Amino acid sequence: MEQLFTCIPQDIKKADILLIYPDFAKNSLGTASYPENQLGLNRLASYLDSKGYKVKVLNTTGLSEGVSGPEMLAEFLKGQTDDFGILGFHVNSWNISHIIRTMKELKDEMKDRLILFGGPLPTAEPEKILKLFEGLGFGNLGLVQGYGEFKLEEILCGAGDLSRIDGVWSLKNGILTKGSLQRLSGEQMATLPFLNPRYNTFYQLYFKPYIEGNCDKKRTTDIIYGAQGLDINHGCPFKCSYCSVHIFGHTVTEYTPEHVCDELEYLAAETGFFMFTFTNSNLMFIRKEWIVAFCEEILKRGMDHYLNWSGYHHPNTINLLSKEELKLMKRAGCDQIVVGVQSVEPAILKIFDRNEDTYKILKEIREKTAEADLELVIDYIRGVPGEDFAVIEEFYDYCVKNRIEVREFLLKIYPNTEIVKKGLDFCDYEVVPVTGELAPELDCHAIIPKKSDSRDSLCSRKINLSNDEIRRDRKIRIGRYHIEGKDQALRLKDRDIPSDQNIPSKVKTAIMKLLEVMLNPPEEAVPFANMNTSQMMKVLIMADDSAPPLVKNLQKKLRAELGEEKFTYLKKKYGA
Repeated sequence: MEQLFTCIPQDIKKADILLIYPDFAKNSLGTASYPENQLGLNRLASYLDSKGYKVKVLNTTGLSEGVSGPEMLAEFLKGQTDDFGILGFHVNSWNISHIIRTMKELKDEMKDRLILFGGPLPTAEPEKILKLFEGLGFGNLGLVQGYGEFKLEEILCGAGDLSRIDGVWSLKNGILTKGSLQRLSGEQMATLPFLNPRYNTFYQLYFKPYIEGNCDKKRTTDIIYGAQGLDINHGCPFKCSYCSVHIFGHTVTEYTPEHVCDELEYLAAETGFFMFTFTNSNLMFIRKEWIVAFCEEILKRGMDHYLNWSGYHHPNTINLLSKEELKLMKRAGCDQIVVGVQSVEPAILKIFDRNEDTYKILKEIREKTAEADLELVIDYIRGVPGEDFAVIEEFYDYCVKNRIEVREFLLKIYPNTEIVKKGLDFCDYEVVPVTGELAPELDCHAIIPKKSDSRDSLCSRKINLSNDEIRRDRKIRIGRYHIEGKDQALRLKDRDIPSDQNIPSKVKTAIMKLLEVMLNPPEEAVPFANMNTSQMMKVLIMADDSAPPLVKNLQKKLRAELGEEKFTYLKKKYGA
């Protein structure tokens, strides 16, 4: 059990609070999950540490295939209950069922202990979350709706009667005290400490051991490429009907460009991280002045020598930038623009409360990003009632021709989102609870077509083939250098990287490790958690009754598509 779950920091035995991010979705599918750092818990732990509290973090990502998950986590926690005062969960629609299964096993040990909840789902449905766990037999519950740093400090300062703490939700001995949404002002954000690597599970359990040569032999250079998340603003001014980000507020508060660069420099020096993804409220910036100042600050400090980064953009904001400003982003370390397009059909865009000129805007973005030599990646939502396959096919042809990578997503209905009020007709779709049968009252569903359509499959196949080609041709970039071949990699390793005074020592170590593997590739590189289409089909065919509801429904759809005879044949083949 100790090998499955590790609480960090490992040099702390007893803690005031244990923060947990439990997610076993991929493991139950039969595949390894990619290790991640849970950014929100890293922020909370860093802040509480700065105030003198002892904190431990447990993140279940990075486990091998076949891990049953929640029950094993519960068994592990039973042996840890004397080592923490409070248990706190990060909760979203995809892990709530895992938390319920875990807590059912812990009822005897934890029924009177203080248990806290935070994250997107508690922020959307605070009262339902508390009453759900009260119904499971737990009598001392607390919840922070929104951003929890300051309220969590108040809870730890006097962890007796939560009902006396203004803004905190609590439910104790059947008495519910309602709280309120917690926002952070720009002034408050500026007082938060930088992310502390002691609480970064990815760094402590994977990145640091890998670059120091103390890692599982199965780990590949994907560890070095494991981009770190960093938040640079909170909130979102857009009101897309399918999106749950609005629950955190429509006003946007930002860190200054200088503050973000300070934190990036700190993390690079302390850990060796040089690849970052800016994970905010679904947009990297709303003012072009901010992104221009950020890029100029990177160049002024010489951080472009080692920094690679990308961010998620709304089409309306990224299109504010000129070709020259996009070229500035490229020079500052950005190679990839990720845009949430979601649809180009006017009727669907109207349902989504998005700009009906999105297709036109996207073409303008592609023209400018192509000239700036920036890759363009877009997100697209499929399975929306009323979608037109002819329009999708024409759009995918445009994306193939213009080398745009398309990431397809099923439509999901999240709690308290505006799309619920649109009155969509789902009679031709299966509305599958993402939370499974354990928490149907939380109103989170995936929308899956009941009947397969050959045009749908052809569209997806076409774009997947194009995506594969784009990824194969993708340039390898390390800092300011694009790797053209073995001679250049050797030059970088022997001369350019060691002599570059702008690159922090630990970043040099990580880059050198990467270059060594490029120059001396192992005989058999083991992919970490990537699955192609055939592998995913195999996983779906072999899924058993313990698989998540969404997986079982996809299996049912695939079974109907293949026919019973072929499905049974493949199941036997894969089983053998």
